[in-house]
Amino acid sequence: MLSRKSKIRPPKKNLSNDVNFEKSWSILSQSIDQILNQNASNLSFEELYRNSYNLVLRKFGKQLYENVKNQISDHLLGINSRILLNKDSMVKVNEIWESHQISMRMISDVLMYLDRVYCKENHLPLTYDIGINLFRDKIIKLNDNKIGNHLNYLVMEQITLNRNGLITDFFIIKSILKMFEALIEDELNLENGENFYLKYFEPFYIEKTHQYYENISLELFNHGNGSEYLNKVNDLILNEENKCILYLSSISLPKLNDLINKILITSKIENVLKLSNDGLKSWIQHSKQDELSLLYKLLKKVEYFDALIAQINEIIIDDESLTLREQLKQDEGKKSKIVTIAIDYIGQVIKLKAKYDTILNYFQNDPILQRNIENSFIEILNSKGTKISEYLSYFIDEFIKKSKERNDDEIEEFLNSSIIIFRFIKDKDLFEKFYKNHLAKRLLKNSNDLEKLLISTIKNEIGSSFTLKLEGMFKDMNISKDLSAKFNHKNFQINILTKTFWPIQPNPSEIILTPVLESLQKQFNQYYSDLYSGRNLSWLYNFGTIDIRIKFNKKIHELNCPTYCGIIILLFEDIEELTFKQIKELTKIPNSDLIRSLLSISVAPRTRILTKSPMSKEIKDDDIFKFNHNFSAPMTKVKILTVINKIETDQERTTNLKEIEEDRKFEIDATIVRIMKSKKILSHNELLVEIVKQLKRFKPSPQFIKRRIDNLLEREYLKRDDNDRTTYHYLA
Repeated sequence: MLSRKSKIRPPKKNLSNDVNFEKSWSILSQSIDQILNQNASNLSFEELYRNSYNLVLRKFGKQLYENVKNQISDHLLGINSRILLNKDSMVKVNEIWESHQISMRMISDVLMYLDRVYCKENHLPLTYDIGINLFRDKIIKLNDNKIGNHLNYLVMEQITLNRNGLITDFFIIKSILKMFEALIEDELNLENGENFYLKYFEPFYIEKTHQYYENISLELFNHGNGSEYLNKVNDLILNEENKCILYLSSISLPKLNDLINKILITSKIENVLKLSNDGLKSWIQHSKQDELSLLYKLLKKVEYFDALIAQINEIIIDDESLTLREQLKQDEGKKSKIVTIAIDYIGQVIKLKAKYDTILNYFQNDPILQRNIENSFIEILNSKGTKISEYLSYFIDEFIKKSKERNDDEIEEFLNSSIIIFRFIKDKDLFEKFYKNHLAKRLLKNSNDLEKLLISTIKNEIGSSFTLKLEGMFKDMNISKDLSAKFNHKNFQINILTKTFWPIQPNPSEIILTPVLESLQKQFNQYYSDLYSGRNLSWLYNFGTIDIRIKFNKKIHELNCPTYCGIIILLFEDIEELTFKQIKELTKIPNSDLIRSLLSISVAPRTRILTKSPMSKEIKDDDIFKFNHNFSAPMTKVKILTVINKIETDQERTTNLKEIEEDRKFEIDATIVRIMKSKKILSHNELLVEIVKQLKRFKPSPQFIKRRIDNLLEREYLKRDDNDRTTYHYLA
């Protein structure tokens, strides 16, 4: 009978007009009672339907509706009194609920005409819905939710047992919760109204779940093991998600996930990461892929990276600043070792960056984390003034000088690493200043393809305006090569340097050249004057070299030496000995350059072309220098290097910084005028934003920008608004 819905034909219309309500109701009442008690096998549903049909047809719908409602209510109250509140209550109530649903479907079939006519016309709940609502009120919610609350506790008890690893009956839990969902609180909105599950069970479930996982998280954290915490939390979350799908309403799953994630991840992760023995610092130091990958997976669930970002920043600063602080101490104490310090420091930064690139792989190269890690590097590297620009330039300088010893992989790694550090530098014009000084010296000695490749890489990174002067230096070298070929003197090669490109100031001293050198100089001056009328040449002797072939007692050697050294050596072609004072008078070489040159050819162990008396590194006016006829070297060709400062002096650094500040003034002024010419009117803050956006070579402070704005106001390029002093107008 219950396998399919009964099909009952409506009674014929030639029924008697007389209907006895009491008699008909008595038949229906007895039958409903049998149905409610699961004893309906002998009932005639056609007869019962005819009775209910006649009552509704003869306007007894209201009485019938109320009587059915009261009978079901009395039946449920009787059942309620027999329900015992114990551990078996879930099974008992579920059996009652299943039976009640079957009974109500049968009663609903009998009273189908009542539902279609009376209930519809009067906007009342259908018979089946009456039965469900009465089950809610007379079984579950009676006496202030006595049975409902008990069921809540039993369900929660079973869930907790399962969370603790014991086997529980998910079927009965799911059945009870499905029953709760069917018990709608709003009788006028049966389809979308709030149900018992949402109103009573879910808040209770969320509260107990919160307490459970709060205790679990504290217990796990107190173990002091970050790796264990991550793995346990991951297992707990997966286990909870998988099991809740089996019994929990889909509407609660997002709330549950949010709750558990908040308790186990968001609220605890910051302290977990700070664990000294097994926290984030340890995982990063030892590149623990499993822990870091799992950490990211958990944080991605909640989209909460604040604590991770903050602590990574601290770790980077801690790693880097300790190293840099130690390096700076050495730098201050031993200026002569700055090149070694710079190379070591940049190398360590590159290693640290590579380490965090690997860690980013564990974080699935998350763009938010990548950006913040890069910002941490930018912050710490630029907090040391000009050091990072200077150190990077030394690092590049040393690598390129020794690039012939490098293979392709090393060169590619060098280019990538250099451009990464370059990208982190805010004041790129500072780097340009240092780099240009080093590049000038390298180009005048030798050039290779790596130089051009690096310039091209920088150009791609920041644009052609940055590399304009650098490329101009290469252009000068190519033009000079052609010019030397056209001059066509086998013993003379010239480099013509454009003053605006090269960071080299002409030496005002007039050096006394040997007759041969002076003759060559005059010839080229005339040639250049004829070729380019109106152009003047300033000779930079301290950047040139001379090749001299000399026959010593043991062997003939070909010396390649700086111009100053060559001029000094050639003095001894006809003179046996000279004092320092005499050499100075005969050459007019600046004192500091002369001392360095003499140290190179008389004191340096491998290039003692002259002898010095007394032999010491200190040179006085009366020191005597003689030609060393007994000089010998393993190779025929001997290269003499001038004893020079590899680093900038404090005075040179101060001069460079002043030049940079002046250059910045012009660049900011030009940027302001360009912006205001386009916009015409801007507020102070709007102008600041535009200026910073357009300046790529450096990041000026707001105070510096304000001084330039004030200067332009004084020079009447701009004027203040008459009514708002923070607004500027462009003056054409």
